[in-house]
Amino acid sequence: MCNSQRMKFSNCNGKRKVQYESSEPADFKVDEDGMVYAVRSFPLSSEHAKFLIYAQDKETQEKWQVAVKLSLKPTLTEESVKESAEVEEIVFPRQFSKHSGHLQRQKRDWVIPPINLPENSRGPFPQELVRIRSDRDKNLSLRYSVTGPGADQPPTGIFIINPISGQLSVTKPLDREQIARFHLRAHAVDI
Repeated sequence: MCNSQRMKFSNCNGKRKVQYESSEPADFKVDEDGMVYAVRSFPLSSEHAKFLIYAQDKETQEKWQVAVKLSLKPTLTEESVKESAEVEEIVFPRQFSKHSGHLQRQKRDWVIPPINLPENSRGPFPQELVRIRSDRDKNLSLRYSVTGPGADQPPTGIFIINPISGQLSVTKPLDREQIARFHLRAHAVDI
């Protein structure tokens, strides 16, 4: 069964304005950022196993295409289910000043890879997603918070974070038809 499994195309240098298109728009859509996803759920058959992604530079009109071949995931074993249930830990790296060799206070953005969550999960809730932490949390007392739609903006309370441990959790089932994506920002401040 093919559902909302995602993959992402990149234009390498990130500076080009690229338009993406699928050869099978009824089945697969490509967002402006290069994210490819299934438009609907369907059984994976030979007719859906291959499709093309077209890309065109909006300025130079240069065109590319890539063939995408879908395959079924191997059947999950009990051990692989346990491994996938483990919560991923994302560590914010320390940043040193080039001049003094000492840590400098600075505002930085860390990009956390997308966290894919199956829609209409039955719980139990809250369901742990990922633990966000700094590599300095052993030496400093840090307070973690999360902001954005689904956290502190409407619809509020869908995502919560433990302010001490940095454990990010979801509090209820998600429905892709209501909200397809949530973009959250995690913060770690010393106290």
